[in-house]
Amino acid sequence: MMPILAPRFLRALRFTLTGGISLTTLAIITGSVIYPSIFALDGAAVYLGLFVLSAVCYLIFVWVFTRRAPFADGLALRHGLLWGGLLSGLWLIEIMSGNFGDPSLLLIKFLYFGATLAAFILPLFAGLLGGLQTGRSRTGTLIGLWGGLLNGTCACLALVGLGLFFNGKFQHDPQTLREFAHSGAPNLPTYVFGDFLAGGINHLWLVGPALGSLFGTLGGLVGAPLAKQRSPSTRRAA
Repeated sequence: MMPILAPRFLRALRFTLTGGISLTTLAIITGSVIYPSIFALDGAAVYLGLFVLSAVCYLIFVWVFTRRAPFADGLALRHGLLWGGLLSGLWLIEIMSGNFGDPSLLLIKFLYFGATLAAFILPLFAGLLGGLQTGRSRTGTLIGLWGGLLNGTCACLALVGLGLFFNGKFQHDPQTLREFAHSGAPNLPTYVFGDFLAGGINHLWLVGPALGSLFGTLGGLVGAPLAKQRSPSTRRAA
């Protein structure tokens, strides 16, 4: 029988994702008002379209698919919340160390590259554990998906927030200035906001749910056959 997700976990998932998408939407609208020339940047229409599509899909997943099998798998949802929260923390470490840390310091390099590497490995490990627990690779996919939706939302909100509230700081960054010189953007503040916006949207659709589902599936494909070698009495139902 499929594990039932406790109402508090489901409420937490819905509140977090809906709230995160709403705040990100508000930040993007605010940025578009402050920097109206954002729409003149190359690829702006594509990225904004990706955001709208991703936001709609997120809300459908969290409000509709949580009521239906196989997406309403309680074990996968619970593990997705756990691993998604951990991954959100890792991506925040990567974002903050990369944008505020001194890259010449060994500690900053360790935090940046260590968090990035761990953030890509953990969905694989989470999917492996899910496959081991249920004997189904699908569980790994769902863990990666739900965890990816959560960390994708958090990373996107963080990056868009940086581009909006710390725009002035990054206008003095040497790397930003070099990239702006070849960007064709109408002005530097718009370029800074657009750069962070693009990075956030890539987390929202690609780094979070897409790669999370992929690595979770790979982990599940390894874990499921291993689970079938164990005694059926020790295997959890999916």
